[in-house]
Amino acid sequence: MFRNEYKMIKKSGLFDEKYYLETYEDVRKADIDPIKHYIKNGWKERRNPSQSFNTNDYIQRNNISLNSKYSPLFHQIKLLSN
Repeated sequence: MFRNEYKMIKKSGLFDEKYYLETYEDVRKADIDPIKHYIKNGWKERRNPSQSFNTNDYIQRNNISLNSKYSPLFHQIKLLSN
Protein backbone atom coordinates (compact mmCIF):
# COMPACT_ATOMS: atom_id res chain seq x y z
CA MET A 1 0.00 0.00 0.00
CA PHE A 2 2.65 2.54 1.05
CA ARG A 3 4.93 1.76 -1.89
CA ASN A 4 2.16 2.24 -4.42
CA GLU A 5 1.15 5.58 -2.89
CA TYR A 6 4.78 6.74 -2.84
CA LYS A 7 5.34 5.80 -6.48
CA MET A 8 2.15 7.45 -7.69
CA ILE A 9 2.85 10.68 -5.80
CA LYS A 10 6.45 10.79 -7.05
CA LYS A 11 5.39 10.08 -10.64
CA SER A 12 2.54 12.62 -10.60
CA GLY A 13 4.82 15.64 -10.29
CA LEU A 14 2.30 17.17 -7.85
CA PHE A 15 4.64 16.90 -4.87
CA ASP A 16 7.25 19.66 -4.74
CA GLU A 17 10.10 18.23 -2.69
CA LYS A 18 12.05 21.49 -2.73
CA TYR A 19 9.02 23.44 -1.48
CA TYR A 20 8.33 20.87 1.25
CA LEU A 21 11.89 20.89 2.55
CA GLU A 22 12.15 24.69 2.41
CA THR A 23 8.79 25.14 4.15
CA TYR A 24 9.19 22.47 6.83
CA GLU A 25 12.58 22.99 8.39
CA ASP A 26 12.10 20.13 10.86
CA VAL A 27 11.79 17.63 8.00
CA ARG A 28 14.87 19.08 6.29
CA LYS A 29 16.92 19.01 9.50
CA ALA A 30 15.86 15.44 10.25
CA ASP A 31 16.99 14.43 6.74
CA ILE A 32 13.71 12.58 6.09
CA ASP A 33 12.47 11.77 2.61
CA PRO A 34 9.82 14.48 2.14
CA ILE A 35 7.31 12.30 0.31
CA LYS A 36 7.56 9.57 2.95
CA HIS A 37 7.09 12.18 5.65
CA TYR A 38 4.00 13.58 3.95
CA ILE A 39 2.45 10.13 3.49
CA LYS A 40 3.13 8.95 7.04
CA ASN A 41 2.70 12.14 9.09
CA GLY A 42 2.74 15.37 7.13
CA TRP A 43 -0.78 15.34 5.78
CA LYS A 44 -2.17 14.53 9.23
CA GLU A 45 -0.26 17.56 10.49
CA ARG A 46 -1.97 19.54 7.69
CA ARG A 47 1.28 20.19 5.83
CA ASN A 48 1.08 21.03 2.15
CA PRO A 49 2.96 18.98 -0.47
CA SER A 50 3.29 22.01 -2.73
CA GLN A 51 2.32 25.63 -2.93
CA SER A 52 -0.64 24.75 -5.14
CA PHE A 53 -2.19 22.00 -2.97
CA ASN A 54 -3.74 22.91 0.38
CA THR A 55 -4.04 19.77 2.45
CA ASN A 56 -6.38 21.22 5.05
CA ASP A 57 -8.78 22.60 2.44
CA TYR A 58 -8.80 19.28 0.58
CA ILE A 59 -9.52 17.35 3.79
CA GLN A 60 -12.43 19.63 4.60
CA ARG A 61 -13.91 19.76 1.09
CA ASN A 62 -13.75 15.98 0.68
CA ASN A 63 -14.56 14.99 4.26
CA ILE A 64 -11.39 12.91 4.64
CA SER A 65 -10.79 11.33 8.04
CA LEU A 66 -7.40 11.63 9.72
CA ASN A 67 -7.68 7.85 10.09
CA SER A 68 -7.72 7.41 6.33
CA LYS A 69 -5.23 4.95 4.86
CA TYR A 70 -4.26 7.40 2.14
CA SER A 71 -3.10 10.99 2.01
CA PRO A 72 -5.29 13.69 0.45
CA LEU A 73 -2.77 14.18 -2.36
CA PHE A 74 -2.97 10.49 -3.26
CA HIS A 75 -6.76 10.76 -3.15
CA GLN A 76 -6.57 13.65 -5.62
CA ILE A 77 -4.19 11.76 -7.90
CA LYS A 78 -6.50 8.75 -7.96
CA LEU A 79 -9.46 11.00 -8.87
CA LEU A 80 -7.49 12.62 -11.68
CA SER A 81 -6.44 9.25 -13.07
CA ASN A 82 -10.02 7.96 -13.41
